[in-house]
Amino acid sequence: MVETKNNYRKRYNNKGQAHRRYSNHTGNGGKRHGLLNFLFSFEGRISKNLFIGFSLFFTVLSFILDIISVNVPVENSQVFNTIFGIINLFILWIVIALGYKRAHSLGISGFYSIVGTILFKPFFCFLRTERDFPNDSSYKNHFDRFKKIGYFFDKNLFTRILFILIIGVLAVIPYLFMNKNVFAGSDINNVLWFILGIVLFNILQIFFINVKWFRRYYSNILKVLSFVGYNLFVITIYSAYLITMLQIAMHSPK
Repeated sequence: MVETKNNYRKRYNNKGQAHRRYSNHTGNGGKRHGLLNFLFSFEGRISKNLFIGFSLFFTVLSFILDIISVNVPVENSQVFNTIFGIINLFILWIVIALGYKRAHSLGISGFYSIVGTILFKPFFCFLRTERDFPNDSSYKNHFDRFKKIGYFFDKNLFTRILFILIIGVLAVIPYLFMNKNVFAGSDINNVLWFILGIVLFNILQIFFINVKWFRRYYSNILKVLSFVGYNLFVITIYSAYLITMLQIAMHSPK
């Protein structure tokens, strides 16, 4: 069949339209963002391997800071705690921003990643879905080393469980070094049991992540429980703040 000029133009135009649709969908448009945009912006989409790599990196960084903070001499603790508090706020911002980007890749609102990346790590780290549209190429940095870390932990069932266990262990260890005079022993035990419950909940999800019926409802379950978990978290923080203010008011000189 001889291709006429009209057929050629039609085929070319269709390719051009498809390319424009792809560019609009990825949000790239030829513009490449820097490291600060990647770390602090809530816009964009990233791959699961990149998300896994950076999640582990910032978990290790938080672990190191926590270990240092619990071993700081009492006379210097106030200054160091202030510094560590500011650094941890930056890390928290970055972790939430990365969660937002990963949620966008999976086709859900970034809001659900605030608590969802803790309760539903397999969803954000290991789920393979047709709606997963990352756009790592929109950033100037390639982050190849972080992607290799993510690729390693996403290899099979064993490496996925290992990833969850590493995250859990790094979260638990600082509490074991805390001074029980400052932090009640019963409270520490409650925190440890809570972390253990989250770890087991995430490992359980790994075993079901490839089951068809589970995948069908996975996203909806995540949205509901993440919304509930977020509100419970806010209520807990606000209640703790009110109790603290009440105690200060009761013990303040009249």
